[in-house]
Amino acid sequence: MTSPVMTDIATRKRELRNQFLARRKALPPLTCAAAAAAILKRLTTFPPWVEAESYFCYVASKDNEVDTKPLIEDRLGAGKTVYVPIAHPDRSMNWAPIPNLDVMQPSRFGVLEPPPELVPSGPAPDDGLVTVPGIAFAPSGYRIGYGGGYYDRYLAQTNGTTVAVAYEIQITDSVPVEPHDVPVDWIITEERCIRCLTGRFGSVG
Repeated sequence: MTSPVMTDIATRKRELRNQFLARRKALPPLTCAAAAAAILKRLTTFPPWVEAESYFCYVASKDNEVDTKPLIEDRLGAGKTVYVPIAHPDRSMNWAPIPNLDVMQPSRFGVLEPPPELVPSGPAPDDGLVTVPGIAFAPSGYRIGYGGGYYDRYLAQTNGTTVAVAYEIQITDSVPVEPHDVPVDWIITEERCIRCLTGRFGSVG
């Protein structure tokens, strides 16, 4: 049975999800484009981004997410391997390396995914740089996503550096945390690079 405390956390998460999603959706297109360009500029001098050989990145396609297509094109242009997720009904994900963004196709979840035939027969590397989506983020590294738990399951298994890209308006002092939540290592906005307090490169206190 779900405890009252966990019910309160879930309720608070839902409230924050709705609040920050509405805030993000209200951003004008020109503001979003300028912020995405500023984030990419920051990443080009961000050592974990520059030094990685493989990248795991979703294709932003809904609700005014920070546009990740320029990030993917930047890494493909640098000759790096970019993996894009394919989500499954059991809330697991496979990662497929893509040659370019032209291969992407709409999924049943309304996001762009690679065709299943691109999924390699063996496991993908677990030490690449992972770009993590979300709706609200705290400097601790904890985040509020859409509530499906896909990325928390994946983040618990990867050894890669985890980076969230977000608008500055998505940053809040704290978010409610449940036992299964996994913090990211870094948050990159159009204004700053945040080294997270509870990620692998920081410490609490």
